[in-house]
Amino acid sequence: TVSTDPANEAAEGDVVTVTANANEGYVLEKITVVDANSNNVTVTDSKFTMPESDVTVSVTFTEVVAE
Repeated sequence: TVSTDPANEAAEGDVVTVTANANEGYVLEKITVVDANSNNVTVTDSKFTMPESDVTVSVTFTEVVAE
């Protein structure tokens, strides 16, 4: 599951926290945030600063491979 805080609505300049919970057997690989102009938004420690435009948040999970 993936959620953001604040959820759904953030004003320009707000710090948004992304919480990603992986299913068992998976781990979080990366969080990607892209604005409406296809510019990447920097994500640090699962947080980003909301730009002027809407964003798309994508999360990638990787399956844990037992050795």
